[in-house]
Amino acid sequence: LGSGLVKRSMTRDLSWGIPVPLDDPEAKDKVLYVWFDAPIGYISNTEELLQSKGEGSYEEWWKSEDTEILHFIGEDNTIFHCVIWIAMLSAEGTYQLPSGVVVNQFLNIQFPDKDEEKISKSRGTAVWIGDYLKEGGDPDVLRYYLTAVSPERARTVYKPDDLIQRNNTDLANTLGNFVNRVLSFTQKYYGPEVPAYDAGGLDDVDRKFIASREETVSGVTAKLNEHEYRAALELLMEFARECNRYIDEKAPWKTRKDDETSTKKSLALCIGGIYTLGVCLQPFMPQTAAKILKMLSIDSVAVPWSDALQTPAAGSPLGETVILFEKVDSAS
Repeated sequence: LGSGLVKRSMTRDLSWGIPVPLDDPEAKDKVLYVWFDAPIGYISNTEELLQSKGEGSYEEWWKSEDTEILHFIGEDNTIFHCVIWIAMLSAEGTYQLPSGVVVNQFLNIQFPDKDEEKISKSRGTAVWIGDYLKEGGDPDVLRYYLTAVSPERARTVYKPDDLIQRNNTDLANTLGNFVNRVLSFTQKYYGPEVPAYDAGGLDDVDRKFIASREETVSGVTAKLNEHEYRAALELLMEFARECNRYIDEKAPWKTRKDDETSTKKSLALCIGGIYTLGVCLQPFMPQTAAKILKMLSIDSVAVPWSDALQTPAAGSPLGETVILFEKVDSAS
């Protein structure tokens, strides 16, 4: 907008498309430019879906003041969603305008020993999701990686070897290892339930860990509301790293020998951290989040975001501990 608007054609000279509905001789044999009429499909699709379900009219969604509309698009579609579509809606006058347009830049790809290039179906420079799954790829690992390298403010690169490295370090070593060792240790020495502890016996390390948990939920919530998904996920992974630092410092495998009170307290606080990770990872890695909560005998479907700081009560049952992520050899 700062450089001034430029004229843009609403029509094309093509043999297919929606004819321009004017009697003007200049409109003869012309059709509407696809990016002029295509966004209307958002509305008509809503109407068709609601009719098929018998659930009212599209106007309840597109014209109601209670509706918040957001567009999630790629950088090459910015002008259509930020200028043309907004102008059309404004001119018509009865529709709600988007409260925001969330634009991602391009994600390129770089295979081992090759230069970075554009993802292209025709050139075959892509990762095919069907092949990825057939070869045993974890959907949540891919979700994690794509979010972690998402081109929110600048173009980024998908690197297969980088995906494997992040699976092994971020997910297997950091997140998966923390969950597994806490729950395995707890069940081995204190049975299949959350240990009881004296909340009045917290030390500075405990209070710092609890504060970190609270700050994480607050920060992740804020980042999600600002549509900064990459930053939100990084906050969660930093909390997972903090969880590992906490249990390493508390060393329950040592304190168990002469201070079971402190040991139970540390494990219970760690289980609270696991619960928070399980809840807050749901938008990013839904299958992994469900596995984490199931290990706490909790149905992920029943957990609202507002409960992310709850802690399973002492005596709450623990489920079977499972490995969240298998390490992958880059050669495979």
